[in-house]
Amino acid sequence: MSLWKTKMSTEYFLIEDKCECCGRGNEISIGKSSMGWVFKLNSDKYKSLEEWIPALLNGSIKDEYEKEISFKFLMRTIAYRDFGERGLKIAEVDKTETIVYRGNTWRMVNDN
Repeated sequence: MSLWKTKMSTEYFLIEDKCECCGRGNEISIGKSSMGWVFKLNSDKYKSLEEWIPALLNGSIKDEYEKEISFKFLMRTIAYRDFGERGLKIAEVDKTETIVYRGNTWRMVNDN
């Protein structure tokens, strides 16, 4: 089974300006992957996937479980999602209805 097709929700973080001594740095939420949903790409600091890419290449990436993640793995997680027969979900209208999307595999979201 491919790692980017795991069935759990996972949040990803970019670590910028990582200290050589302690390994800590500025932690920025990249977004969240949930099975059956478009990738929720955070738009607080970067306003598009194209703006995210240079930062992701120059920083380090980890998931919410503190596992180091490669740039390639993250891009596959964002861009190569399985639409399935019904498409990817983008929002719940109420508990019985969900909006389904068949366009991009990610969506810019500002959670603030």
